[in-house]
Amino acid sequence: MDNLDREEAFLNEEESRLDPQSQLFVESKIANDGKQPVVAWLLWFFLGTFGAHRFYMQESNAVTMLVLTLIGYVLAIVLIGFVFLLATWIWWIVDAFSMMNWLKADRLRVKRQAINIVNSRR
Repeated sequence: MDNLDREEAFLNEEESRLDPQSQLFVESKIANDGKQPVVAWLLWFFLGTFGAHRFYMQESNAVTMLVLTLIGYVLAIVLIGFVFLLATWIWWIVDAFSMMNWLKADRLRVKRQAINIVNSRR
């Protein structure tokens, strides 16, 4: 069981102790304030090599990915740019496997904030 799974179990336990109205508040906060999976996946698919999905998910190295891609396209004229592009394409594929964890971490972050709001009102 990794850290995200433990945190999810803890937050689910905390949420189960809340009254139904507070649980509804928590779920609405997750739906409204959390990152939208469809948007994240569309950004990954269409603009992923530019790091758009990383900017949206507020992940580190988004600027690095963007710069590597731009350098790659500029230097593709002299063929060395394809090395940069290959690196960002591999990075893009690896990010596909990381996306679900990023979305889960964001959902748990919003859930934790919402539970803290509910508990502070008591």
